[in-house]
Amino acid sequence: MHAWWIRGNAVLTLCTSVLAAVCIAVSITDLFHKSNPFVSASLVEVQGLQREYDRWVGYRERAWIAVNLTADLQDSFTWNTRQIYLWLTAEYRTEKNQLNQAVFWNWIVESKEDADIRIPLTHTHPSSISKHPLSVHYPLDLTDQGENLRGTPFNITVSWNVMPTVGK
Repeated sequence: MHAWWIRGNAVLTLCTSVLAAVCIAVSITDLFHKSNPFVSASLVEVQGLQREYDRWVGYRERAWIAVNLTADLQDSFTWNTRQIYLWLTAEYRTEKNQLNQAVFWNWIVESKEDADIRIPLTHTHPSSISKHPLSVHYPLDLTDQGENLRGTPFNITVSWNVMPTVGK
């Protein structure tokens, strides 16, 4: 008859092997998930442009903008999705830099129910924050570290990152 620690070792090894096989099988199911999110952002208007002085940078420009955002990221949620990080980026070109990118709004989506976002994002002045809960944390202002915003066309890009509970 075997000692109790040998039997305990056999049971623990069996349980660990079964658990590892289940984890591998569950992780493989996430590889076959194909999401089809719908995302759209459009610039409504530039609501203001202000020239500011910073003692470290010098003169810079800040623009207040209004953006319509429609994002249906519910398809991106699986059993392994902890949250989705969503952000809006303004991209524009200047004489000094070929590509300037500035993140002017971000949001963390923590549940599948909150992943259907259909809002106009507005911010009219630094002293009056919009009443919508998504624009309270970050006013929609775009700051350039120079005097390059006036008359410069820019693109708005919507990006997101799916953060898993387990794995990569």
